[in-house]
Amino acid sequence: MSNGTWTYIPVCEGFAYGCPMSPVFAAMVLRVILEEVDQFFKAKAAYRKGLGDNSDGILIIMAYVDSINCLLPLEDVEEFIQMFSGIGQKTGRQPKHIQD
Repeated sequence: MSNGTWTYIPVCEGFAYGCPMSPVFAAMVLRVILEEVDQFFKAKAAYRKGLGDNSDGILIIMAYVDSINCLLPLEDVEEFIQMFSGIGQKTGRQPKHIQD
C-alpha cells in the first residue's frame, strides 16, 4: 500500500489468482474429465455413423494447460455440459454454498 503496509485476501479453497501452480493442477483435473467426455462422444459419433448419419458429428477438443476449446454438434451441447459438470463434481470437491 502507499502507506507502507500490505494487505491480503485469504484463500480458503483452491489457489490464489496468479498462483504459478494453478494451471498445472487445473490441467491434471481437466485431463480426467476430458478423456471420459472424449471417449463417450467418439462412441456416440460412431453410433450415429452406423445409423447412416454422414454428418461430421464428432467432438473435437483442443486443450492447452487450463484453456479448452470444444467443437461439437449443437444437439450435443447440453449433454456435454451436464457430463462435464458431473465428472468434474465427481473428480473434485463440491463447491461450498455461502450461507446468508
